[in-house]
Amino acid sequence: MKVYIGIDWSKDKHDLAFMNAAGRVVLRKVIQHSEQGFWELEHMRRQLGVEAGECEVGIETADNMLVEFLWQQGMRSCTSSHPR
Repeated sequence: MKVYIGIDWSKDKHDLAFMNAAGRVVLRKVIQHSEQGFWELEHMRRQLGVEAGECEVGIETADNMLVEFLWQQGMRSCTSSHPR
């Protein structure tokens, strides 16, 4: 099952939306920008029964600890970084 994860990035917290292939939101959550918060995201993915490789991630930055964490878990990312 393919899942899309939209992440509204900020330096302190991240608003998450997990969406199915039809674009329906199946789970929303706010996590802290911390290792514990990142593992909460991973736990949610596992609860949905979705493999990391089946996740497409949209996030506003390409250079961040969260992006590195997602790659380490095997998720693909579709970042749209803003020019500096």
